[in-house]
Amino acid sequence: MKNHQESSPKAALDPDTSPVTNPKVSSADPSTSLCLLDETWPFPDTAQVPAVSSPARNIKPWLMRDPSEKESAQGLSTQLSLFLDPWKIKKHLTKSDIGSQCRLLLPTKSAMVHILPYLTAHEAALLEQGGEISVKVLDLDIEQTHRLVLKRWVTRSYVFIGNWYKEFVRRRNLREGDEIGAFWDPYSSRLIFCILARANQDLK
Repeated sequence: MKNHQESSPKAALDPDTSPVTNPKVSSADPSTSLCLLDETWPFPDTAQVPAVSSPARNIKPWLMRDPSEKESAQGLSTQLSLFLDPWKIKKHLTKSDIGSQCRLLLPTKSAMVHILPYLTAHEAALLEQGGEISVKVLDLDIEQTHRLVLKRWVTRSYVFIGNWYKEFVRRRNLREGDEIGAFWDPYSSRLIFCILARANQDLK
């Protein structure tokens, strides 16, 4: 009895016999220790992984994304059709668009599909009643935002007036035949504008 009492405390403190602290636990016994990392999982060499600072600093604005950029090392493509051609509204400028009338006539269907659904109920009602609303327009080429006035004519055509001639025609030296593009950005509640192609310089 004496030998049994003396050996029990020693066995409890002996790391070679304790099943809790002994790393060589029998494979038949289930382990109750918590492990957040399995060393058998394959991991890349950390020395070859480039350091990343802030995710926001490494993400280019989606408007400026280049479709020809290299994809990830895994060869997965994240390209969407939106990046290939976001310009939902396109038009070759006419003489009246750049003339003394100081207005840009929008393709009616394009305006109804790609602009009106993003307006507030109040703005839509104003247009319906023949009123005017102010619209922010980002000139993507020079990264400047201007304000234009959107109006609906009695013919149900939609036009941009106001600073169209000053901020776009004159500032960007627009000519008859130039192709422009635009689309509505719902995240910033503004129209994005861009010159898609210049007309032939010999165009009269």
